[in-house]
Amino acid sequence: MHTISLRAFSIALACFASVPLSAQYTSITTAESALSSDSLKIEWPKTVWFGKHKIKIGPYASCVLKTGITSSSNKVQVGDHEELMSKEPYKVELEDSLHRKFIADGHWFRTSGTWTQSNSLLLDLLNTGIEEETYSPDPSDLEILSAEIHQEGDPDHIWELKVKRIQSTGVILEELDAFLSNGVRIILIEGPVALEGTGDQGYRSETAYYAFVENGIVLARVNRSISAIAFAKETPDITRSLLLAAAINL
Repeated sequence: MHTISLRAFSIALACFASVPLSAQYTSITTAESALSSDSLKIEWPKTVWFGKHKIKIGPYASCVLKTGITSSSNKVQVGDHEELMSKEPYKVELEDSLHRKFIADGHWFRTSGTWTQSNSLLLDLLNTGIEEETYSPDPSDLEILSAEIHQEGDPDHIWELKVKRIQSTGVILEELDAFLSNGVRIILIEGPVALEGTGDQGYRSETAYYAFVENGIVLARVNRSISAIAFAKETPDITRSLLLAAAINL
C-alpha cells in the first residue's frame, strides 16, 4: 500500500531528477481482480500527416496527438550533472463522450549516443579521404517526460505529469519517478508490470502495462504498447478522461 504525505511528495518533486539507473520491474500492490472489465481499445491511425495522429478510444473518447520537430543537444539537469538530450514537443487534445476536453502539453527528453569520426592509419595511407564513424550508445539510457494537463475552460487547475524511465525498456525505477498530481491528489504511475494471459489459440501470452495508483488503489492500467486501457469500477468518469490524456503518450 502506498501512503505518501504531501511533504514527502514535495521533497520528491524537488529531487525528481536524481535516481540510480539500475533497471528492475516494479509490481502492483492491489489485486488484479480489483479491476473491472471496463476496457477500452485505443485505435491508432494507419496514416499520420505532419506528426498529427487522430486516435479513437472505443465509444468513450477521441483525441488528437501532435508531435513537433525534435531538437538535439539540449542541456537537461539530471541529479548533480547535465545531460545532453534530444527534445520532442507533443500535445494531446482529448474529448470524451460528455464533450469534456482535456489538453496535455509537454516535452519528451531522451539521451542519445554519439558518433565520432576519425581517420584510420590505413585510410591515411591510401589517401582516400574517407573517415570512419564509431557509434557509442549513451550509458544512462534515460527518458524524461514533463507535461501539464488541464480541462478546457479551467486553465488554472493544472495537473503536472512527470515520468522518468529507462528508455530501452520503459522501466520506471522508483516510486516517485512517475506521477500525476494537482498539488492535492497524487496518482503514481508504476510499471511496466508483466501480466500473463491466454491467447485466442490457447497459448500463454505476456503483456506489459503501466498502472495508475492512488492511495494504494489501482485506478487504471494501460497496455505499454498503448493499444488498450482498463479502468477500475470505482474510477469516476472525469478521472478516466484525465488518465487517458496522460496515458496516450506513454
